[in-house]
Amino acid sequence: MLLSRYVARCVGTDVNGHAVALARKNAAVNGVQNVEFRAGSLWEAVGEERFDLVVSQPPYIPQPAGVARQVFLHGGRRGDELALAILAGMAEHLTPRGRGLVFSDWPLERGEDLRDRAAAPGLRARLFASPMLTLESYGGSYGGELIQHLGEMGIVGVRQCLSVCDAGSGVEEREVLPHEWAGLGIH
Repeated sequence: MLLSRYVARCVGTDVNGHAVALARKNAAVNGVQNVEFRAGSLWEAVGEERFDLVVSQPPYIPQPAGVARQVFLHGGRRGDELALAILAGMAEHLTPRGRGLVFSDWPLERGEDLRDRAAAPGLRARLFASPMLTLESYGGSYGGELIQHLGEMGIVGVRQCLSVCDAGSGVEEREVLPHEWAGLGIH
């Protein structure tokens, strides 16, 4: 709804029908009339539509075995599965001059490179990423269960990343410290 101030039309989607209903009520209460909310998983809710701007912060916390799935929190066993699916379908949902922004956490195995993990066919990506967070630092607020889960998967650290994508190919990466996020000036 924040973006609705700057564009003629917005489409908001969520897999949770209750979240969609709440967003519709919120828009009505606030007099926002140029946003359409749809229920559906990932690109399912928009079919073959193309957009000038796609913005997503999907759930990205890894889900350890035996932990009940929280749709708003867990992004899959590793945590970045939803972000990967969004990036995989991004090129076919952007207009020729369109841009996509996806914020996610990216658990990485030893020797794995964020540029390889976050690349998608048909997209040029600029990655604004945090330095590598240790498992202890990353999983500390979620408990030892998450730290153990990631360790068992061979994950050595996690990078938080804003992927800015448009048509093309190639990946650029810039490391961003926490105090620098506000000054990125992404246009």
